[in-house]
Amino acid sequence: MNKFTNYIKSYQKPNFLFIFLTSFYFLNNSIFSINENISIYLYLVIFFSLGGIDYKFSIHNIHFSKKIFLIFILLVFPSFLFIIFRYNVGISFRGDEIAHYSNSLSNLSYWIVPQNNYEGLTNFINQKNFAILEIANIKIINLFLLILTNLYFYFFFKNFFNLILFISSLIVIFFQNSFPYEYSQGSFFIDNITQIFFYIFSPFSFNETLGVTNFIFYIIYLLILRPLINNEKLKINDFKLFSFILVLPFFNLLLFSNYQEGIAVIFVLLSIEHFYKFGNFKNSSLLLSLAGCFREVFFLPIIIFFIFDILKNKKDLINNIKFYSIIFSPFIFHIFHISNNPYGLDKMNFINFYDAIILKNFDFNLNILRLFKLSIILIPIIISIYLFCKNKKQNIRFIILSFLNIPIILLLIYRSNFSFLDIDRFFYLWIVIFYFYIFIFISDYKFKKVILIPFFLLVLFNNFNFLKKYLNYDINYDKKTNLYLPIKSILKKTKNKNIELNIISDVEINKFNSNFYPNLKEVNFNKNFNLNQKCMCNIDEIYLYISNNSLYEENFCRIKETTCKKTILLSNSNFHILTFNK
Repeated sequence: MNKFTNYIKSYQKPNFLFIFLTSFYFLNNSIFSINENISIYLYLVIFFSLGGIDYKFSIHNIHFSKKIFLIFILLVFPSFLFIIFRYNVGISFRGDEIAHYSNSLSNLSYWIVPQNNYEGLTNFINQKNFAILEIANIKIINLFLLILTNLYFYFFFKNFFNLILFISSLIVIFFQNSFPYEYSQGSFFIDNITQIFFYIFSPFSFNETLGVTNFIFYIIYLLILRPLINNEKLKINDFKLFSFILVLPFFNLLLFSNYQEGIAVIFVLLSIEHFYKFGNFKNSSLLLSLAGCFREVFFLPIIIFFIFDILKNKKDLINNIKFYSIIFSPFIFHIFHISNNPYGLDKMNFINFYDAIILKNFDFNLNILRLFKLSIILIPIIISIYLFCKNKKQNIRFIILSFLNIPIILLLIYRSNFSFLDIDRFFYLWIVIFYFYIFIFISDYKFKKVILIPFFLLVLFNNFNFLKKYLNYDINYDKKTNLYLPIKSILKKTKNKNIELNIISDVEINKFNSNFYPNLKEVNFNKNFNLNQKCMCNIDEIYLYISNNSLYEENFCRIKETTCKKTILLSNSNFHILTFNK
């Protein structure tokens, strides 16, 4: 009887774990699966399982000083330059950047447009008149009302807070339909604010906002999140800690392009450093759960923390199982949702191919680059084993941290053997980023300040070389994922508002529609350079000829200079481009 009474009383004060979880559910958008399938039963089980779990997440003070600000400026300056130059260069026309832009736009449309409105975001925004019921049915407004309601009960009726949060969440969920998606929606949801800003003030960069959002969170991470969660203010040693970004500027392409992993990586780094410093399994797992709401793959390392926490705290087995099941639940909701739509089903299909685990197509003839990347994985593991053997009691953390990416590696091998080594984003951001603790360990060692001089010279040289190539559209780290074209600059220079863009190219390029830039009416793609009908110029048309080889007009088209004028001739090591218009 006493246990039951204590269980009931535990609901009379706000449960912070439930607050975290509810925030995760809405951030990831996966909570709306409750309105689609059996997830409602899981949600009920989670709510009633929270009784008796008194979870607290300690936070620390934030410090600001001139020294901290100076270090911050030096740390972010190369990345800041990349963001500025990216504003001119624009988005990559190969790889996943366009796809992630599309996902972010879909998320914006979902939250801003009223329920059952199928005319699109642009048409809705441009409406002259709005019905009150229509505005009340906008999903972001409903979410805002949910937050206000629960804040009121939190400050004035704490005894009912948990119940009100549960019931009000259900009300919002059941009056809203979700939308079909494939990936965790956290990054796209946060990006909505940036998108609205760019839509108003810089519409030609509307499709690049996700990278800007990632950069803003990088700033928040350094100045706020890291001191708040890990009690780490910026110091000189952090130049060693974040040297991989400073010395290797191509990480800017991975972190601050239109990839959704940017914010997720920040919380992964926070989790790694938190465990390195405090050894707290649960806090570190909660941070990984938050990272998973931005990219679902980062839920998987929680399994490692769970296993080691169970081994360490065998007496508290039931509560441990309950806790880890609860913080893993946003991933379960995500799986339930994507299995209920065509986009998610394509992603889930690999689960049915059990024979893939046999690795029957495994190629032992690895090239030099693959061997190099494998060494990047193996060297930190060897260092971790050495440090563990040196002090087994104190350095068990190195073994635990070195294990964190194993579930992700196994998943990637299961899906595609070792071909994931060829995709830099999967390799560096999904695999190598977990060895951040090695940089933490090295940064603890003191060094002479005179070493900073060659370090900064190396930073300056590498970043100058990188940015020079980037501005000339000459970046070619990965031929499969990087292709920068001056399409944005071409369209910005045109005075016409309804441009028909014709792209004739033998270079692999991602297709996009007329929503990509504000003055596009239509976009046409063609691979044939010999079609004479594609060689005519109209006042509202632009023809882009892109090739891997040097182009001469007579080789592919008979254009008279009196009819068309050449507006751009760009040639670099990656491609050659000619532009003709009236």
